[in-house]
Amino acid sequence: MRHMVFSTFLFPGARHFVELAHPHRSFRSARISAVSAFLYDEEGRERAAASLTLERTVVDLGALFPGAPAGGLVLTEVAYDLPGKRHPYQYGFLYQERAAATPIHYPLDVSLGLTNAVTYWPNHGYFPLGPTPPWLEVRLYLGNVCERAAIEPEVRLVTRRGVESRRVAIPPLRPLTLSLPAGEEPIEYVIVEGVAKPVCYVAGVDRRTGALTFLEHLMQTYKPAMDEGRVGGVPPPAAAPVGPRR
Repeated sequence: MRHMVFSTFLFPGARHFVELAHPHRSFRSARISAVSAFLYDEEGRERAAASLTLERTVVDLGALFPGAPAGGLVLTEVAYDLPGKRHPYQYGFLYQERAAATPIHYPLDVSLGLTNAVTYWPNHGYFPLGPTPPWLEVRLYLGNVCERAAIEPEVRLVTRRGVESRRVAIPPLRPLTLSLPAGEEPIEYVIVEGVAKPVCYVAGVDRRTGALTFLEHLMQTYKPAMDEGRVGGVPPPAAAPVGPRR
């Protein structure tokens, strides 16, 4: 039996649902035997825990954790038995109460349970941004799933002028929100990495309404070729042609 832990956050002014097994056909297809959910507040205290029924694949986090504080960290632990590199996936969707706010659908971030079989570096991720409209605020939603140790991931903001880097200390089981600065030079990439994998989502917030416009976890970087051969490797870019073509 193998275990994976997925992570997300509670957002104010929205109904938040999570699909516990993707594809949705049944838990049997993913060989899932148990799913548990845990809620932690901004101080890292466990506010609630629940064992979820295997009869329904979609849960309403608001109904599961009534009266939960906004900004809380939600962990879902899945016990499953799939061969090889296969593992379950989870997806979330938000229906916001604000007028004209669009629904948000996103894949949940995997926090624990990835093995060496995956073809990307689990502790390193990035997100491309580029020029953003002045009304858009970009935030990082970070979390630490370690029970006893703080983590200090490095957050790097890449612009044409250079790289701004900072370490972010996150105590055990705590969520943390960072607003990215709106400087003269647009941020081209956000890079987050650390010894321990942080939970990390990049979100866009409309300053005019407070509504979320997008929510995504970091993109991954593939591993170079390792002992397993070319699995996980990416081919080098083709060399530029020399001289004029004929």
